[in-house]
Amino acid sequence: MPRYNPNNRAHRKALAKRLTKMLLSSGFTVDTSATGETVFERPVDGAPARVRVLTSIVNGECRQKGADAIRVCAVLDHGGETRGLVKSTRVNRTGDQDGITGRVLAAMRKTYSLARKRANDPSFLALPAKPAKQDLSTFSGSTQGEQWCTRPPRSCPSSQSRGLRGLLPLDILLTGLLPQSQLQ
Repeated sequence: MPRYNPNNRAHRKALAKRLTKMLLSSGFTVDTSATGETVFERPVDGAPARVRVLTSIVNGECRQKGADAIRVCAVLDHGGETRGLVKSTRVNRTGDQDGITGRVLAAMRKTYSLARKRANDPSFLALPAKPAKQDLSTFSGSTQGEQWCTRPPRSCPSSQSRGLRGLLPLDILLTGLLPQSQLQ
């Protein structure tokens, strides 16, 4: 089969037809709430998650722009909210049509298995949807009201003078909770 040419209308229609046929035969359904491009989705067995394929199909043919890509991702439905579960995988529309549909199928399978694993992992679901931003200028746990800074300034004395032997402990670096008095 010849290489896919995004400027050829017959190629765009043929690829759209092949993708639609492959997705429907794989158990995907069309998401009617999506606007613009055609979006297919399939529920993940045993989990409140869905694999979504953003096809770049508009009005029965793939978009003309060759830099556009097909995206495969997974979302989690939790407490009335939708949250990302597996990051989008790009499948570029280059090469022949068999290769494109094969790469989409491989991306769908990979995303599905990863979504199934993550959706049933309680430690993954315990992660906050959006990390809370905290004001670290004052630390409420301090009894003396010491000032805390998020990161030591560059002009701070060497860590050896603080008795840390050249390296700050990892938990201090990650949380950024270093008292101002230790920086002087």
